Amino acid sequence: MLLTSKYAMELSRRVLNFWFLNNRWTSLENIPAKPTPVDDESLKRWFYSSPEFDQQIRENFEDDLSHLINDEYNPADYLSHPEQLLAFIIALDQFPRNIFRGDARAFSFDYKAKELSQLLINGQADKQLPYIERSFIYLPFEHSENLEDQNKAVNYMEQLYEDAKNDPSSNENVCNFVKQFVQASKQHREIIKQFGRFPHRNVILKRPPLESEEIYLRDGGERFGQ
Repeated sequence: MLLTSKYAMELSRRVLNFWFLNNRWTSLENIPAKPTPVDDESLKRWFYSSPEFDQQIRENFEDDLSHLINDEYNPADYLSHPEQLLAFIIALDQFPRNIFRGDARAFSFDYKAKELSQLLINGQADKQLPYIERSFIYLPFEHSENLEDQNKAVNYMEQLYEDAKNDPSSNENVCNFVKQFVQASKQHREIIKQFGRFPHRNVILKRPPLESEEIYLRDGGERFGQ
């Protein structure tokens, strides 16, 4: 069945206010200014997770994932509400990595997140959102084990950085944040170029590793929190 507009709005409000801590999304009717900066506490939650934070996401959002993965979406509805698609993408792309850390289900929602991201991008509705929020729209491509998707991720992140850098109203906080995302996208792409997949997922997905992958991980290769 289609998501009801009431549920979509309520879920979006919960996701965005949880993920962005500085009250930037107190009203879904008013999208924050594009150069709205991010606070240090949000950064710590996003990139330095803890079992407590994983549990917090699990308790608050695990039940919502079944609705987002199984229900149908009407693109016309959500392109006029890019903040709602943003919330769905964060819930599908980010939250499973916390809820199911170390489990194959951590990646099982990626295809839907990427589908919604492409929908938003094709409609150019991503450019209505703040720069930092936009970075989360492009992460599903960065999480893909497909090189074409990785190239998209780098291109999207580079364009985002150019948009932020060339905006007279932008600021150093936002530009530095987005620049880090550009660097991270290139790092992910290099791994896919080298191995065709992310070696750290092999154990979780029960894939036989190549010797080169074992050496890479043994020598401190990226595991991205999984």
